[in-house]
Amino acid sequence: MTTGSRIDQTKAMHLLEKVTVERTIDAFRNDQKVKSLGLPWPVTLAEKIALLCRPEVGKPIDYILSLSWSLHYVERAELLSLVRPVWCPPGCYYPWTLEQMFAEYRAGRFMLPEPNTVLKLEADMRVQFRESDFVLTAYRDLPYLPQGMRLEDGHNRVTAAWLAGVIPAMVKMYIGEAKLTARC
Repeated sequence: MTTGSRIDQTKAMHLLEKVTVERTIDAFRNDQKVKSLGLPWPVTLAEKIALLCRPEVGKPIDYILSLSWSLHYVERAELLSLVRPVWCPPGCYYPWTLEQMFAEYRAGRFMLPEPNTVLKLEADMRVQFRESDFVLTAYRDLPYLPQGMRLEDGHNRVTAAWLAGVIPAMVKMYIGEAKLTARC
């Protein structure tokens, strides 16, 4: 339950609101591949989609457009235990949680893929962490793990925040799910 701007922290995940796909697409403005282009963020939805479709960005825009989106606050523990990063050992796709990936990285058994901006972001976050820039995007579409989520955008930011020790207690996350259709 919310009271004004207070969040009930006894619930692990809290729905803030249903959002438009355009608002979700705007969340990709902080994506590493988007920022590396050095272009201003487009104004129209068509321009934003064209930018995300560029080969050097490569977002699955048709899939993104097909989903129903909502904005949630996700508790840090749930973020670490349920969200599955695309960064993983070769030949595997989403085999582990963020928590497991961080443990393997800490133990020296997993190296972060290159290129990445993790070390620069970590240094910046140690100086000044802006929670407003820390919004992640994920899909809740793992049939073998109904509560699990695949991280789409935010790998560099969440890894840097973990290294800097600044992952907020509650993280804002756009979550996309298959649209429900009525059947007769």
